[in-house]
Amino acid sequence: MASVLASVVYLALGYGSRSFEAYCPFGGVESLWGLLTAGEFSCALGPLNLSLMVAVLTLALVAKKAFCGWVCPIGFLGELAARLGGRVWKRRPLVPSKADSRLKLLRMSS
Repeated sequence: MASVLASVVYLALGYGSRSFEAYCPFGGVESLWGLLTAGEFSCALGPLNLSLMVAVLTLALVAKKAFCGWVCPIGFLGELAARLGGRVWKRRPLVPSKADSRLKLLRMSS
């Protein structure tokens, strides 16, 4: 996971041979929309972004929770924050039950 995060930071800082946007799977949504509505990709990076989007979705569906914990930088940062929070707070903070029941609606089922 550290290598994925390091790669993202490396590319985001502009050290790669291509721009950071070239490796953005979310650009695949824009590319797919342009392909469906206009019949062509919205930019030169369209095919690459679309293939990255398909690859990330496939990996997420196949790997399930392992994807979020090991590949996704956002999942990694969430795991890291949870571990650091355990060291900061000796007892886990309690969420009121009314707020917890409402927040459960936002959670995705596993």
